[in-house]
Amino acid sequence: MTSIPEAKNGGILSLDENIVALIPDFGQIISIQHVSIGPSGLAALKGEYESSLLIHTTSPDFIPVPHVYGSFAYSPPSPSSPTSDLLQSQNEERKHFFLATFHSFLPSPSIPSPSIPSPSIPSPFPFCKKLALFHKNSTRHAPPKFGFHVWTFNGNIGFRNAWCETWEEYFSTAMLDIFAVHVARHRERKEDERKAKLRSDMVGVDGGVTGEGDSEIVAADGDRGQGGVDAESGEVMVFDAGGFWGHNEYELGNWRHERNPFHKEIYFEEYHKYFPKCEPVEDYDDRNALYALKFNLHGATMFPDDEKTGFLDLVVNEMRRLVEKYPRGFEEEDGSRKEGVFV
Repeated sequence: MTSIPEAKNGGILSLDENIVALIPDFGQIISIQHVSIGPSGLAALKGEYESSLLIHTTSPDFIPVPHVYGSFAYSPPSPSSPTSDLLQSQNEERKHFFLATFHSFLPSPSIPSPSIPSPSIPSPFPFCKKLALFHKNSTRHAPPKFGFHVWTFNGNIGFRNAWCETWEEYFSTAMLDIFAVHVARHRERKEDERKAKLRSDMVGVDGGVTGEGDSEIVAADGDRGQGGVDAESGEVMVFDAGGFWGHNEYELGNWRHERNPFHKEIYFEEYHKYFPKCEPVEDYDDRNALYALKFNLHGATMFPDDEKTGFLDLVVNEMRRLVEKYPRGFEEEDGSRKEGVFV
Protein backbone atom coordinates (compact mmCIF):
# COMPACT_ATOMS: atom_id res chain seq x y z
CA MET A 1 0.00 0.00 0.00
CA THR A 2 1.37 3.39 -1.01
CA SER A 3 1.71 5.70 2.00
CA ILE A 4 1.20 9.43 1.43
CA PRO A 5 2.11 11.80 4.31
CA GLU A 6 -0.42 14.51 3.51
CA ALA A 7 -3.18 15.22 1.01
CA LYS A 8 -3.23 18.77 -0.34
CA ASN A 9 -6.28 20.73 0.81
CA GLY A 10 -7.55 17.67 2.60
CA GLY A 11 -8.41 15.97 -0.67
CA ILE A 12 -7.74 12.69 -2.39
CA LEU A 13 -4.72 12.91 -4.64
CA SER A 14 -5.62 10.38 -7.32
CA LEU A 15 -7.95 7.55 -8.31
CA ASP A 16 -5.46 4.93 -7.16
CA GLU A 17 -7.45 2.47 -5.03
CA ASN A 18 -4.44 1.85 -2.78
CA ILE A 19 -4.00 5.47 -1.78
CA VAL A 20 -3.63 6.43 1.87
CA ALA A 21 -4.12 10.06 2.90
CA LEU A 22 -4.20 12.19 6.02
CA ILE A 23 -7.49 14.08 5.87
CA PRO A 24 -7.47 16.94 8.40
CA ASP A 25 -11.20 16.93 9.03
CA PHE A 26 -10.97 13.37 10.33
CA GLY A 27 -7.78 13.88 12.32
CA GLN A 28 -6.54 10.41 11.46
CA ILE A 29 -5.17 8.39 8.58
CA ILE A 30 -7.93 7.34 6.18
CA SER A 31 -7.61 4.80 3.39
CA ILE A 32 -9.66 4.18 0.30
CA GLN A 33 -10.86 0.66 0.98
CA HIS A 34 -12.27 0.16 -2.50
CA VAL A 35 -12.91 2.00 -5.76
CA SER A 36 -15.70 0.84 -8.06
CA ILE A 37 -17.31 1.84 -11.34
CA GLY A 38 -20.93 2.30 -12.43
CA PRO A 39 -24.30 2.01 -10.63
CA SER A 40 -23.70 -1.53 -9.37
CA GLY A 41 -20.31 -0.41 -8.09
CA LEU A 42 -21.94 2.28 -5.99
CA ALA A 43 -24.45 -0.25 -4.64
CA ALA A 44 -21.59 -2.57 -3.71
CA LEU A 45 -19.77 0.13 -1.74
CA LYS A 46 -22.99 1.19 -0.04
CA GLY A 47 -23.46 -2.42 1.04
CA GLU A 48 -19.91 -2.63 2.36
CA TYR A 49 -20.26 0.67 4.22
CA GLU A 50 -23.56 -0.35 5.86
CA SER A 51 -22.17 -3.80 6.69
CA SER A 52 -19.04 -2.31 8.24
CA LEU A 53 -21.19 0.10 10.22
CA LEU A 54 -23.25 -2.83 11.52
CA ILE A 55 -20.13 -4.62 12.74
CA HIS A 56 -18.56 -1.47 14.18
CA THR A 57 -21.73 -0.55 16.09
CA THR A 58 -21.67 -3.91 17.87
CA SER A 59 -17.90 -4.48 18.14
CA PRO A 60 -15.98 -1.20 17.61
CA ASP A 61 -12.53 -2.82 17.80
CA PHE A 62 -13.35 -5.62 15.35
CA ILE A 63 -13.31 -3.66 12.08
CA PRO A 64 -11.72 -0.43 10.76
CA VAL A 65 -14.00 2.56 11.40
CA PRO A 66 -16.18 3.15 8.31
CA HIS A 67 -16.43 6.84 7.48
CA VAL A 68 -18.18 7.50 4.21
CA TYR A 69 -18.92 6.17 0.74
CA GLY A 70 -19.74 8.25 -2.31
CA SER A 71 -18.82 9.20 -5.88
CA PHE A 72 -15.89 11.11 -7.29
CA ALA A 73 -16.94 14.44 -8.79
CA TYR A 74 -15.12 13.59 -12.00
CA SER A 75 -14.07 10.18 -13.28
CA PRO A 76 -11.94 10.36 -16.43
CA PRO A 77 -12.44 7.31 -18.69
CA SER A 78 -9.59 4.89 -19.04
CA PRO A 79 -7.43 5.71 -22.10
CA SER A 80 -7.25 2.00 -22.86
CA SER A 81 -11.04 1.65 -23.06
CA PRO A 82 -12.50 0.76 -26.48
CA THR A 83 -14.28 3.56 -28.33
CA SER A 84 -17.64 1.97 -27.59
CA ASP A 85 -16.87 2.10 -23.87
CA LEU A 86 -15.84 5.75 -24.08
CA LEU A 87 -19.25 6.55 -25.51
CA GLN A 88 -21.03 5.13 -22.47
CA SER A 89 -22.96 7.51 -20.27
CA GLN A 90 -21.16 9.35 -17.48
CA ASN A 91 -23.27 7.35 -15.03
CA GLU A 92 -21.77 4.10 -16.31
CA GLU A 93 -18.21 5.45 -16.18
CA ARG A 94 -18.42 7.23 -12.84
CA LYS A 95 -16.13 5.96 -10.11
CA HIS A 96 -17.07 5.57 -6.46
CA PHE A 97 -15.18 5.20 -3.18
CA PHE A 98 -15.45 3.87 0.36
CA LEU A 99 -13.30 5.44 3.09
CA ALA A 100 -12.33 3.84 6.39
CA THR A 101 -9.65 4.33 9.04
CA PHE A 102 -6.33 3.00 7.85
CA HIS A 103 -4.84 -0.09 9.52
CA SER A 104 -1.67 -1.79 8.39
CA PHE A 105 -2.24 -5.54 8.48
CA LEU A 106 0.53 -8.08 8.61
CA PRO A 107 1.06 -9.38 5.05
CA SER A 108 -0.95 -12.40 3.98
CA PRO A 109 0.59 -15.18 1.92
CA SER A 110 -0.94 -15.78 -1.49
CA ILE A 111 -1.71 -19.37 -0.50
CA PRO A 112 -2.32 -19.87 3.25
CA SER A 113 -0.59 -22.80 4.92
CA PRO A 114 -2.97 -25.80 5.06
CA SER A 115 -1.54 -26.96 8.38
CA ILE A 116 -0.23 -24.11 10.56
CA PRO A 117 -1.57 -20.54 10.56
CA SER A 118 0.98 -18.03 9.30
CA PRO A 119 1.68 -14.90 11.40
CA SER A 120 -0.76 -12.96 9.18
CA ILE A 121 -3.68 -15.28 9.89
CA PRO A 122 -5.46 -14.60 13.19
CA SER A 123 -4.83 -17.09 15.93
CA PRO A 124 -8.01 -19.00 16.83
CA PHE A 125 -7.87 -17.88 20.43
CA PRO A 126 -8.55 -14.12 20.15
CA PHE A 127 -10.25 -14.30 16.74
CA CYS A 128 -12.91 -16.92 17.50
CA LYS A 129 -13.75 -15.32 20.84
CA LYS A 130 -14.21 -11.90 19.21
CA LEU A 131 -16.36 -13.35 16.44
CA ALA A 132 -18.56 -15.28 18.86
CA LEU A 133 -19.00 -12.28 21.16
CA PHE A 134 -19.80 -10.10 18.14
CA HIS A 135 -22.60 -12.52 17.25
CA LYS A 136 -23.87 -12.72 20.82
CA ASN A 137 -23.77 -8.99 21.51
CA SER A 138 -25.51 -8.15 18.26
CA THR A 139 -28.72 -9.80 19.44
CA ARG A 140 -29.39 -6.68 21.55
CA HIS A 141 -29.86 -4.71 18.32
CA ALA A 142 -31.50 -7.41 16.23
CA PRO A 143 -34.57 -6.59 14.12
CA PRO A 144 -37.59 -8.92 14.14
CA LYS A 145 -36.72 -10.47 10.75
CA PHE A 146 -33.82 -12.02 8.87
CA GLY A 147 -32.30 -9.95 6.06
CA PHE A 148 -30.75 -6.52 5.56
CA HIS A 149 -31.91 -3.09 4.41
CA VAL A 150 -29.52 -2.86 1.44
CA TRP A 151 -28.02 -5.10 -1.19
CA THR A 152 -24.56 -6.47 -0.41
CA PHE A 153 -21.97 -7.87 -2.79
CA ASN A 154 -19.37 -10.58 -2.64
CA GLY A 155 -17.12 -9.98 -5.61
CA ASN A 156 -19.34 -9.19 -8.57
CA ILE A 157 -22.36 -11.06 -7.24
CA GLY A 158 -25.08 -9.12 -5.46
CA PHE A 159 -27.42 -10.35 -2.71
CA ARG A 160 -30.77 -8.65 -2.26
CA ASN A 161 -31.14 -9.63 1.45
CA ALA A 162 -34.95 -9.44 1.37
CA TRP A 163 -36.53 -9.43 4.83
CA CYS A 164 -37.86 -12.88 5.81
CA GLU A 165 -39.81 -14.19 8.76
CA THR A 166 -37.65 -17.32 9.13
CA TRP A 167 -34.03 -18.27 8.59
CA GLU A 168 -35.08 -21.12 6.29
CA GLU A 169 -36.90 -18.66 4.02
CA TYR A 170 -33.94 -16.27 3.92
CA PHE A 171 -31.33 -18.94 3.26
CA SER A 172 -33.48 -20.74 0.68
CA THR A 173 -34.03 -17.48 -1.21
CA ALA A 174 -30.32 -16.66 -1.14
CA MET A 175 -29.42 -20.13 -2.44
CA LEU A 176 -31.93 -19.95 -5.25
CA ASP A 177 -30.67 -16.48 -6.20
CA ILE A 178 -27.03 -17.57 -6.45
CA PHE A 179 -28.04 -20.72 -8.31
CA ALA A 180 -29.96 -18.60 -10.84
CA VAL A 181 -26.91 -16.37 -11.34
CA HIS A 182 -24.69 -19.41 -11.82
CA VAL A 183 -26.97 -20.94 -14.46
CA ALA A 184 -27.31 -17.61 -16.28
CA ARG A 185 -23.53 -17.10 -16.44
CA HIS A 186 -22.56 -20.69 -17.20
CA ARG A 187 -25.33 -22.29 -19.20
CA GLU A 188 -22.88 -24.70 -20.80
CA ARG A 189 -22.59 -26.41 -17.38
CA LYS A 190 -26.31 -27.06 -17.09
CA GLU A 191 -25.84 -30.83 -17.22
CA ASP A 192 -23.60 -30.64 -14.16
CA GLU A 193 -26.34 -28.98 -12.17
CA ARG A 194 -28.87 -31.59 -13.32
CA LYS A 195 -26.55 -34.33 -12.13
CA ALA A 196 -26.65 -32.75 -8.72
CA LYS A 197 -30.38 -33.69 -8.49
CA LEU A 198 -31.52 -30.34 -7.17
CA ARG A 199 -34.94 -30.85 -5.63
CA SER A 200 -37.09 -29.55 -2.84
CA ASP A 201 -36.34 -32.45 -0.48
CA MET A 202 -32.65 -31.45 -0.25
CA VAL A 203 -32.61 -30.90 3.51
CA GLY A 204 -34.40 -28.72 6.08
CA VAL A 205 -32.07 -25.82 6.70
CA ASP A 206 -33.64 -24.53 9.88
CA GLY A 207 -32.98 -27.56 12.09
CA GLY A 208 -30.63 -25.71 14.41
CA VAL A 209 -32.38 -22.37 14.30
CA THR A 210 -36.08 -22.86 14.84
CA GLY A 211 -35.78 -26.18 16.66
CA GLU A 212 -35.88 -26.19 20.44
CA GLY A 213 -36.94 -22.54 20.44
CA ASP A 214 -33.42 -21.49 19.40
CA SER A 215 -34.18 -18.78 16.85
CA GLU A 216 -31.88 -15.89 17.74
CA ILE A 217 -31.24 -13.39 14.97
CA VAL A 218 -27.61 -12.23 14.97
CA ALA A 219 -25.53 -9.87 12.86
CA ALA A 220 -23.61 -12.03 10.41
CA ASP A 221 -20.74 -10.85 8.25
CA GLY A 222 -21.19 -13.35 5.43
CA ASP A 223 -17.54 -13.39 4.33
CA ARG A 224 -15.52 -14.57 7.27
CA GLY A 225 -12.74 -15.95 5.19
CA GLN A 226 -11.19 -12.50 5.65
CA GLY A 227 -9.42 -11.56 8.84
CA GLY A 228 -6.11 -10.05 9.76
CA VAL A 229 -3.78 -8.88 12.51
CA ASP A 230 -3.07 -5.17 12.92
CA ALA A 231 0.69 -4.74 12.52
CA GLU A 232 0.85 -1.99 15.15
CA SER A 233 -1.55 -3.09 17.90
CA GLY A 234 -1.69 -6.83 17.29
CA GLU A 235 -5.50 -6.64 17.42
CA VAL A 236 -7.49 -9.10 15.36
CA MET A 237 -9.75 -7.34 12.86
CA VAL A 238 -11.99 -8.18 9.93
CA PHE A 239 -12.56 -6.36 6.65
CA ASP A 240 -14.44 -6.65 3.33
CA ALA A 241 -17.76 -6.87 5.12
CA GLY A 242 -20.96 -8.18 3.53
CA GLY A 243 -23.35 -8.19 6.45
CA PHE A 244 -26.95 -9.15 7.12
CA TRP A 245 -29.12 -10.32 9.99
CA GLY A 246 -28.95 -14.10 9.98
CA HIS A 247 -27.82 -17.21 11.83
CA ASN A 248 -24.43 -17.37 13.54
CA GLU A 249 -23.55 -20.85 12.28
CA TYR A 250 -23.80 -19.66 8.69
CA GLU A 251 -20.48 -17.82 9.11
CA LEU A 252 -18.70 -21.11 9.78
CA GLY A 253 -19.79 -22.66 6.50
CA ASN A 254 -17.00 -20.78 4.76
CA TRP A 255 -14.46 -22.46 7.04
CA ARG A 256 -15.35 -26.01 6.01
CA HIS A 257 -13.03 -26.35 3.02
CA GLU A 258 -9.26 -26.53 3.46
CA ARG A 259 -8.73 -23.56 1.13
CA ASN A 260 -9.85 -21.37 4.05
CA PRO A 261 -7.15 -20.73 6.68
CA PHE A 262 -9.82 -21.12 9.39
CA HIS A 263 -10.80 -24.66 8.34
CA LYS A 264 -8.83 -26.34 11.12
CA GLU A 265 -10.88 -27.92 13.88
CA ILE A 266 -9.39 -25.69 16.58
CA TYR A 267 -11.14 -22.65 15.08
CA PHE A 268 -14.53 -24.36 15.34
CA GLU A 269 -13.79 -25.57 18.87
CA GLU A 270 -12.72 -22.15 20.07
CA TYR A 271 -15.74 -20.45 18.54
CA HIS A 272 -18.19 -22.85 20.18
CA LYS A 273 -16.64 -22.32 23.59
CA TYR A 274 -18.31 -18.90 23.50
CA PHE A 275 -21.31 -19.64 21.28
CA PRO A 276 -22.44 -23.29 21.69
CA LYS A 277 -23.76 -25.34 18.80
CA CYS A 278 -27.47 -24.93 18.16
CA GLU A 279 -29.99 -27.71 18.63
CA PRO A 280 -30.29 -30.30 17.30
CA VAL A 281 -26.55 -30.76 17.77
CA GLU A 282 -26.62 -34.06 15.88
CA ASP A 283 -27.47 -32.13 12.68
CA TYR A 284 -24.67 -29.61 13.14
CA ASP A 285 -22.24 -31.07 10.60
CA ASP A 286 -24.91 -31.29 7.89
CA ARG A 287 -25.98 -27.71 8.58
CA ASN A 288 -22.36 -26.66 8.20
CA ALA A 289 -22.12 -28.61 4.94
CA LEU A 290 -25.27 -26.91 3.66
CA TYR A 291 -23.95 -23.45 4.47
CA ALA A 292 -20.64 -24.36 2.82
CA LEU A 293 -22.61 -25.16 -0.34
CA LYS A 294 -23.55 -21.52 -0.75
CA PHE A 295 -19.94 -20.36 -0.47
CA ASN A 296 -18.78 -23.04 -2.92
CA LEU A 297 -21.59 -22.26 -5.36
CA HIS A 298 -20.55 -18.62 -5.16
CA GLY A 299 -16.97 -19.66 -5.95
CA ALA A 300 -18.12 -21.84 -8.85
CA THR A 301 -20.04 -18.87 -10.25
CA MET A 302 -17.15 -16.41 -10.02
CA PHE A 303 -14.40 -18.88 -10.95
CA PRO A 304 -15.92 -21.38 -13.38
CA ASP A 305 -12.63 -23.08 -14.31
CA ASP A 306 -13.56 -26.25 -12.45
CA GLU A 307 -10.27 -28.04 -13.07
CA LYS A 308 -8.41 -25.24 -11.33
CA THR A 309 -10.71 -24.43 -8.41
CA GLY A 310 -12.82 -27.55 -7.90
CA PHE A 311 -15.73 -25.42 -6.62
CA LEU A 312 -18.35 -27.03 -8.85
CA ASP A 313 -17.22 -30.55 -7.96
CA LEU A 314 -17.54 -29.65 -4.27
CA VAL A 315 -21.08 -28.38 -4.85
CA VAL A 316 -22.24 -31.39 -6.89
CA ASN A 317 -20.69 -34.01 -4.59
CA GLU A 318 -22.03 -32.43 -1.40
CA MET A 319 -25.49 -32.04 -2.90
CA ARG A 320 -25.51 -35.71 -3.85
CA ARG A 321 -24.47 -36.72 -0.35
CA LEU A 322 -27.14 -34.64 1.35
CA VAL A 323 -29.88 -35.80 -1.02
CA GLU A 324 -28.92 -39.41 -0.41
CA LYS A 325 -28.87 -38.88 3.35
CA TYR A 326 -32.19 -37.00 3.37
CA PRO A 327 -34.23 -38.68 0.59
CA ARG A 328 -37.46 -37.37 2.09
CA GLY A 329 -36.05 -34.04 3.11
CA PHE A 330 -36.38 -32.79 6.66
CA GLU A 331 -39.34 -34.30 8.50
CA GLU A 332 -41.39 -32.71 11.24
CA GLU A 333 -41.96 -34.59 14.48
CA ASP A 334 -45.34 -35.79 13.21
CA GLY A 335 -43.68 -37.31 10.14
CA SER A 336 -44.93 -34.68 7.72
CA ARG A 337 -42.58 -33.56 4.99
CA LYS A 338 -40.93 -30.18 5.33
CA GLU A 339 -39.79 -28.38 2.19
CA GLY A 340 -36.07 -27.74 1.96
CA VAL A 341 -33.94 -25.44 -0.11
CA PHE A 342 -34.28 -26.28 -3.76
CA VAL A 343 -37.34 -26.35 -6.02
